[in-house]
Amino acid sequence: MRTAKAQAVALAARFAAATGREPRTEEGPDRIRVEIDIPPTLSEPARRTVLAGLVNADRYGHDFTGRGAVVWAELDLRRAN
Repeated sequence: MRTAKAQAVALAARFAAATGREPRTEEGPDRIRVEIDIPPTLSEPARRTVLAGLVNADRYGHDFTGRGAVVWAELDLRRAN
């Protein structure tokens, strides 16, 4: 299994490729969080790509903010490698 940091890099790349937007990554003391703004018009294949990226996340969610929809995923840094 890849480290959480390597998985976060791969997830950010997958989010960017699917949405055409720049993901935000934040590292805390025990987790890495990757967020992506979801465009209002996202194709079904792109939507499936984003959802498939969440499979290995320890936590994930979908929020609505003043900027629109955001999908986020968190990976624990202390997970077994």
